[in-house]
Amino acid sequence: MCVCLIFVYSRYVVPKIEGYTQATPIDFYIAKSGQKVYVETVGFKSFAHLLYFQKQAGSPTGEELMNRSSVDRPAFFVMKSDAEDRFKYHPNLILINEANGFLFYKHK
Repeated sequence: MCVCLIFVYSRYVVPKIEGYTQATPIDFYIAKSGQKVYVETVGFKSFAHLLYFQKQAGSPTGEELMNRSSVDRPAFFVMKSDAEDRFKYHPNLILINEANGFLFYKHK
């Protein structure tokens, strides 16, 4: 009985977990994929932007980009809505979208 329950759970529930927890930022990463932009996560760790945006090795980190007065290409930042105020109210960032517990910023 227990094995059947685990099988059913893993078959129907587990594949949906990614959609419930990260669908919004994954859609953002996919939309930016192929463009000459920076996309970084700030305040939380995720490998989704590495996979779906296909981030290039050697790119600057999110905090490095945020603190630059100018960048060589558009830079976007993804944060969770409970991010620290030092990230959310950074003087170099403009809020462009808020959806499903995530904040999306662009460098000025």
